[in-house]
This record gives sequence, structure tokens and C-alpha cells, in this order.
Amino acid sequence: YSLQMFYEDNIIPDQYLTANPELKGMRAMEVFDHTVKVLTECGLMVILNNHTSKSQWCCSNEDGDGLWWSREYPEYMFFDCAEHFAQRYKHNPLVIGMDLRNELRKANGLDTQWGNSDPRNDWRRAAKICSEKVLKISPSWLIFVSGINYQLDLTDVATHPL
Repeated sequence: YSLQMFYEDNIIPDQYLTANPELKGMRAMEVFDHTVKVLTECGLMVILNNHTSKSQWCCSNEDGDGLWWSREYPEYMFFDCAEHFAQRYKHNPLVIGMDLRNELRKANGLDTQWGNSDPRNDWRRAAKICSEKVLKISPSWLIFVSGINYQLDLTDVATHPL
């Protein structure tokens, strides 16, 4: 999911729903809810994944979407959205967790860091806050926390565990 999908909750254009005409006229979150429902009714476990802030193809160092926050979607909106998803799906036993953010990378002139205590780019700090908020609502969920720099860098996790 993207933060934009959640906050704007636009009606999905029909051209994207040709394989599922029963979804035409629905808003983004209605389609998302339907998808989660169908997956879990089939017995599949679902891990919710915040892929981007803006609804766009991921990923580059120039898209401005590499951190968990952006100018359009500040950090408090990232936390708020995660809490809403935890609340929304907490009663579905096959929704088992949340991947807090996908492919963190440089954005807005900042390199993503792990454990530097700078609220602008310390992913460890933000992941800890977000995890605590989600687990307060859905305490049995698994929380997935990616490494930094396109998930490739776990260097500082050993010295700054989460």
C-alpha cells in the first residue's frame, strides 16, 4: 500500500479493473479490503506492506520517496497510516503482520541511516516507534523491518539492535 492510496482513497479508474469488473466504481481502500478478504478466504496469510508514500512505481534516488516520510506525507502520517491498517485488519486472523516500509534509500538530500538518533533519517528510530504503535493494536502480528539502502545494508543492526 501507499500512504497516498490510504489518505486520498480515490475511486480506481475502470481501466485498471478490467479483470475484476465487480470492483468498478470502488475506492482504493475498498479494493484493498476486498483483496485482503479474498486472499484470506483462500487461506493465504497476508503481510501488509507499506511500499511507497506516493502511489507510483518504486524506486529511485530521485523520486523523493526513499524515506518513510516525505514533504507530502510527514512522519506522523506514516505512523497514523500504520495504526489505521493495524486497526482495520486486527480481527482477521490471517493478516499476520506488517512490513513497515519497503526499499528505504536516499531522499530529500538525506541518506537513510540506522541508529544515528537523527529523527530526519534514523530508520531504526522510526521503525521502533511505528512497531510499538502497531503492536499496541495488533500484539500478535509479526513486524518486518527492512535494512537501509534498498534493504541491502544491515551493517549497524548488530551494534544498534531493534
